Amino acid sequence: MSQSPSDTDDTGPGATGTEKAVIGRRIAATLIDSVIVFAILYAGMVTFGGLGLDNRASLAPAVIIGFYLWYVFSVLGFAPLLVLHDYSAFWFVVGVGLWATYAIVFEATLSATPGKLLTGIVVIAENGDRVGLRGVVVRNLLRAVDSIGFYFVGFVALALSSRRQRLGDRFGHTAVVRRSE
Repeated sequence: MSQSPSDTDDTGPGATGTEKAVIGRRIAATLIDSVIVFAILYAGMVTFGGLGLDNRASLAPAVIIGFYLWYVFSVLGFAPLLVLHDYSAFWFVVGVGLWATYAIVFEATLSATPGKLLTGIVVIAENGDRVGLRGVVVRNLLRAVDSIGFYFVGFVALALSSRRQRLGDRFGHTAVVRRSE
């Protein structure tokens, strides 16, 4: 009988442990990655344009903090409300595209984003093999659904899954596990 990654301590190349042991690390990784993606997005905004018709991107701390809070709320599923509030829909679309590209490129090449690497976790295929491009693309495109309501949908999916998979992981046939040293 074949063992799944959640049943064994050796889960494929560069991974160990179970999916159940990484929820806190996943949250920390998402926060780290959001700061990195935001920094890239904001640098682009400062270079190429403002936040909206009446708002110019600047290096003023209050503007940066305000936009970061908007960005975090957007990433966490409240974007439709916030896009209608003061900030440009264009930059929202750019931010979402940047987040998806960032995650797909890093997970397809390294099996982890920088945030995941810093927190000691990796993405693997459900069978324990290295994750493929299809799985990475599916899991990251479904992040838009998982992130609704401060990742409420994703947390419900994690809670209902014996392998602690959000919807993106289920449909992408992936799992997030601790990286072996």
